[in-house]
Amino acid sequence: MANRVAKKRNGVDKLISRISRPDSLDWREFDFFKEGAGLSRNDQLSIQVCLDYELAREWRLLVEWLKNCSEKQRQEVLSMPESRRDAAIPFDSPFDPVEMPPVPTACVAASWFPAPWLSGPARERDRIIKDLAEFYSPVSGVVGRGLKTFDFPMEDRLVEWVKKENSTLHVFAINRGETKSAIIAAFTAWVKRQPDITGKESRRGRNKPISRLRDLGCWRLMTKLDPLSRQVLMDQEGFKQSVPKLSEAKQRTRKRLRSMGYI
Repeated sequence: MANRVAKKRNGVDKLISRISRPDSLDWREFDFFKEGAGLSRNDQLSIQVCLDYELAREWRLLVEWLKNCSEKQRQEVLSMPESRRDAAIPFDSPFDPVEMPPVPTACVAASWFPAPWLSGPARERDRIIKDLAEFYSPVSGVVGRGLKTFDFPMEDRLVEWVKKENSTLHVFAINRGETKSAIIAAFTAWVKRQPDITGKESRRGRNKPISRLRDLGCWRLMTKLDPLSRQVLMDQEGFKQSVPKLSEAKQRTRKRLRSMGYI
């Protein structure tokens, strides 16, 4: 009887210990819109840059590679003319040039990577966002990946890029004496004449960076913490989400990360 009581007390003590010292996560890993400290839901550009950065943090090979890159190597990547929203990674890197997932330029530019985006100095984050703003071209009020442009001479790696991106390369002669509206009209007319542009990969109605960031936060809560630690942390941070909703978000994020090649 005494042994049974002792075992029961020992179990209670362990439970109390786990509650008082749970495995935890920094709130910046999952609560991206924390009131007074996180992102503004009205700043679509900052949200999209953060989403690109945070999704890429789940790619272990990128994390290890950038950890070992010097500041000089990072600057060389950033200075390459093909580095836009996604960085142009040299072929002497450990990545497969054909199958390589997108490497967000924000990851290369942020000296604190792979720490959470929100852990970086606000001034540095603002600078990176400002530098990348033109490559997150707004289309119909939605921040998208924009139009890729390459300066001549083009290198062989661009051919590899178009193969994996379901893209084709074209040469356009732009008369800079024309008005911008005339140039846009000419390009629009050219696009309309292309019979094989299907629009099957349109992002309309699916580009929801706010919900995707929240899904990613739920993914981390579900994959990095046990149920008790997760609930304690969520209560502490005021992050409210039911277990079924957490599970749904986890599945959506797993599918998204796999489609991007990050896991």
